[in-house]
Amino acid sequence: MVTKSRLSKLTPMNKQQLAAFEAEWRPRINQYLDQQLQACSDRPTLAASMRYSVLAGGKRLRPLLTLAVLDVFGVTITPAHLRASTAVELMHTYSLIHDDLPAMDNDRLRRGEPTNHVKFGEDVAILAGDALQPLTFEWIADSGLPATMIAQQTLALAQATGPKGMVAGQVADVLGAGRHLALPALQQLHREKTGALIHYAVQAGLIQAEVPTAIQDPLLAYADAYGLAFQIYDDIWMSPVPLKNLVRRRTRMRMSI
Repeated sequence: MVTKSRLSKLTPMNKQQLAAFEAEWRPRINQYLDQQLQACSDRPTLAASMRYSVLAGGKRLRPLLTLAVLDVFGVTITPAHLRASTAVELMHTYSLIHDDLPAMDNDRLRRGEPTNHVKFGEDVAILAGDALQPLTFEWIADSGLPATMIAQQTLALAQATGPKGMVAGQVADVLGAGRHLALPALQQLHREKTGALIHYAVQAGLIQAEVPTAIQDPLLAYADAYGLAFQIYDDIWMSPVPLKNLVRRRTRMRMSI
């Protein structure tokens, strides 16, 4: 159990340590996803569609955040931690598949490759996303973590991705397309659509590290600020509009990489 006195003595990772942590754990996350999705479905087309998007690259930011929290708190990362922490990448991928659909952002490329619905058709893409969402919870449930941790992490993920989290942000994005949004409304959209899952990633690490709820607030505030900054950076990076004009123009927000 982490106490306030122990929390005050924690040493955050510096830039070099963080780079070394990423270099060690991103390949492990990729390898784990590849191995565990080998037989994700008895339907070959569905399995291929699920694997196509999950293994299409990406920073693996969310599972890395969870694992980094464990590392900072001195928790030895076990296979159970890895499974429960990597599950978030399935949920993230489901959101990207659905975000790219013609009824949403209608994107035909993601990370330089055809989007899932372009490759497999809208019907299979929708179903691949539908399959990845419950698989996320399956990985958490059968991870081998203590039952209390599983329950807490499952609740946190459901809240982060449901009607008051990621889905709410997607609704705001769709309904706000082509309209000017005031800064508070735009920030709230980002907190829900992108930030909620980043908040969850840090929260999952805190749950697994058994950090008491009463002393989680500063770290979750960091997660919220990081999520907002990440989305702002992503919008600037992806926008064809010159930086000086970005404050004058509102286009549909893109889901983070």
